Amino acid sequence: MSPVFTAPRVIYHNLYPHPALTPVPDTDIVAAVKEQQDHEAEYRQLLVQGALAVLLPTEDLENPCLRTLVTDVIAETILGNSVGGKVCEGWFIWESLTKLVEAVRAKAEPRATGEQIEVDTRSRLEKFGLLADKSTEKAPSTTLERSIFSSVFWRVLQYTYLTFLAVRFVIIGFATAYSTPLRSATTSKSGSTGEKSPMITKADSVRKIRPILSFKLLSLCSILLDLPQRMPWLSGSLALLRHHLTGRVLRVGATDGIIDQYLHYLVITQFDPSTLLPKALALVRKNLFPHATLPPPAPPPPSEHEVIAIKRACAVSLLELVPTVVWRKFFGSQERELWIQEVEGELDVWGDAYLNRHLAYAVLELIVVRILPELAEKPVEGLMRERIGSA
Repeated sequence: MSPVFTAPRVIYHNLYPHPALTPVPDTDIVAAVKEQQDHEAEYRQLLVQGALAVLLPTEDLENPCLRTLVTDVIAETILGNSVGGKVCEGWFIWESLTKLVEAVRAKAEPRATGEQIEVDTRSRLEKFGLLADKSTEKAPSTTLERSIFSSVFWRVLQYTYLTFLAVRFVIIGFATAYSTPLRSATTSKSGSTGEKSPMITKADSVRKIRPILSFKLLSLCSILLDLPQRMPWLSGSLALLRHHLTGRVLRVGATDGIIDQYLHYLVITQFDPSTLLPKALALVRKNLFPHATLPPPAPPPPSEHEVIAIKRACAVSLLELVPTVVWRKFFGSQERELWIQEVEGELDVWGDAYLNRHLAYAVLELIVVRILPELAEKPVEGLMRERIGSA
């Protein structure tokens, strides 16, 4: 008997179903593809209509022509072509990752290494005639020894400086986190309405708040890196360490522990939504509507060979972000081409636009509901009935 084969799209959609992406499109069944596209268009229309029912003034909301025009522009032009289209394509995600890595490397890397400084100094001295010609230099062995010594000296100096910055950052972070209010106190204060029940103790309120070390983001990173398969000893050691840190013995990583407070301090200072959201919205507006006008016609999507080149460039940029010694230990090989192929295999996770739309629409729903909580409490028809008396 032949083994039963199930498409990855079907498996993923059954695990994380979404009404806009039902049924799973099949290229062999044209009717299924058309039905899924219609469901997705209706979902975008409902989402925009619900947002407009809360945001638009009453006189504008009562105008059906204006309401329909704004809904179509936002649902199809912005959400359909951008969020549900180009943004979910694998080549766009790989290209964005490449640009992000280049931006991080530009800020992290020093402007000049020790060898570059030495070469620049020699060129200036030779320019003003303060050094002899190359023919009168010392023996090549002496020059080689001097260059090796200079390279080692500057490298040790750089690593020492980086170590000092890391230790200083951790000490200042722990001191600041120790002086900040506890997470349980802040959450209970912000979420308390009315009088508290006398049966709810402080231990129960703390137990409801998960420590940051128990977040699924760490497990996601472990899965993306294939740690359980590549380095099971490292994956098991990290899991055991997290268990002891968040357990009842040490409790330094549990809720309100010093490590939990420190990680919470890093999150609220480095990833503050009140700071990141305006910048993200301004960046989206600048890219979608440059100079406050409609964007030019989109260029054609890249060809198959261009997509392969984009994915390879993304893999190379990710490899260059981490020192070579780390990749040698991680992959257990000296061949750089093998490293690139392994990273390209991991990047294939983002290669299916249909699967990426599950994540894109989930993030979009989360943002809209956080900004407009009324959409999570009432349906669109109820919101329209409250505003204008009819849906």
